[in-house]
Amino acid sequence: MKTEFKSGLILPEVERETDYLFLGGQLDRVKILPGGDWRPYLPTDEAQATRVFDPYNCTNMSFNNIVESIQILLMLMANADPDIKLILEQLDCLDENGHPNFSDRALAKMSGTISGRGNSMDAVFDAVRVYGLVGEKFWPKTDQMGQEEFYKEVPQDVKDRALKFLEYFEFGYESLPYANFMVKYPTEASLNEALEYSPLWVCVDGNYEFDEDGRVGMMGKAISYNHATTLVAPGHWVFDSYEPFLKQFVADYKFGYVKSIHIKKKRPMLYKVKNQPALYASSKEEKVMIPFADGVISGGKLFKALYGVDDYKTLPKITVDSVDDLPYPIATYSFLTQ
Repeated sequence: MKTEFKSGLILPEVERETDYLFLGGQLDRVKILPGGDWRPYLPTDEAQATRVFDPYNCTNMSFNNIVESIQILLMLMANADPDIKLILEQLDCLDENGHPNFSDRALAKMSGTISGRGNSMDAVFDAVRVYGLVGEKFWPKTDQMGQEEFYKEVPQDVKDRALKFLEYFEFGYESLPYANFMVKYPTEASLNEALEYSPLWVCVDGNYEFDEDGRVGMMGKAISYNHATTLVAPGHWVFDSYEPFLKQFVADYKFGYVKSIHIKKKRPMLYKVKNQPALYASSKEEKVMIPFADGVISGGKLFKALYGVDDYKTLPKITVDSVDDLPYPIATYSFLTQ
């Protein structure tokens, strides 16, 4: 069986000198999912095309799927980071399933994606670093939306919301090294290792041919790389923007131009309870919230020494409704700032 496909990926003519190589030392990477199987942490299924047209925004959707999967893992893992869910609730980025869901439509427009042509992975990543991400509900796509409506200019208030995301998170990516200088795909071993750090942003031939077992890529070859998607598990499992959303590629399939995405929460993070003056810093080691306020002891200088922050008032804050919503109990001690 063969599917009809419209290309939406623009490949780079040359690799950028600023691209980091996977585990090359430029990014502070740690394994966050032993075994690299992201299938339990996938976001809500979402189709790329509407009933009216295809926006050619596979690069945007596949990138968002990676960020959403990482954040779902960080919310659900055994030693979950309580900041992640609280930040996403504050940014209003969770859907009805409690999954992070960012506007692919907003990112497509802000990254310069063009219907009928698509976009490059580099342009999408650069747009995220500059403009941020915004919840789907603030600039949604509907199933009846046409090209003119989909690619309308993003309103300034939506752009401002997207920028708020960058107050809490920063991004990096690393390109997986090629098997050799003649081919543009990495080895199977490097794919499996990289999956323990993040889902992988990969290029495939989107003219899907399914074998008798329902796997994509009957001969294991990509005639051309024309579609960006998300590799989510060893065994060549892909989470895609076309149905079936979760699909398996054949064992010898060659994924091209593979990138590992790094999303890092900015530190430190402060908490504030609505209508209360106190601020709190979380101590994950002791699992307590440490209150602090202006006073005679220069705790502010401590923040500067530890974190390089000139003014703690500029740090990102998570606002909750009551002390019961703080991730940990309040400590019996505090530190003061002047």
